[in-house]
Amino acid sequence: MPPKGLYGNDINLRTEMDHWMTYTMGPLSCPKEFMSAVEYLDAYIGKERKYLVGDHVSVADYVVVGSLFTNGYWKDLTGSNKAPSNLLRWFNGMISLPEVKSILAS
Repeated sequence: MPPKGLYGNDINLRTEMDHWMTYTMGPLSCPKEFMSAVEYLDAYIGKERKYLVGDHVSVADYVVVGSLFTNGYWKDLTGSNKAPSNLLRWFNGMISLPEVKSILAS
């Protein structure tokens, strides 16, 4: 059964979500740390992971994908075909979700 809402009710999963939301304000938004932050995300996601936390889309997925979508460094990586493959797979999967498409289109 999916968690109730995007933030769920499991304290352990909430802690993981908090980590990723904080990550977007720290390493992922810092120009000097961006590449190592992207590499860390790529390694974390790996070849199999579909969502950042648990088995369902969560607020962490939305916050991280939004951070990447608006980041010029990420746009440069994807535009030059240099984005790490695991992260790019996850990112493309996230932006293909109808609810994400509608948010990004507005």
